[in-house]
Amino acid sequence: MVYHSLKNSKVKNFGTIISTMVPFSLLFLLGWTVLFVAWFMLGWPIGPEEYMTF
Repeated sequence: MVYHSLKNSKVKNFGTIISTMVPFSLLFLLGWTVLFVAWFMLGWPIGPEEYMTF
């Protein structure tokens, strides 16, 4: 995405690219956090014969 933005965008500011990528990064972080919490709450194993226990 960054390469595409630098190649095809009229504005080639690094700050513009970063501000464009921040929402994607936050959504990605939120999605993986929700997935991890759901995986943990359901008690699913993280691998063969490996369970998350605390």
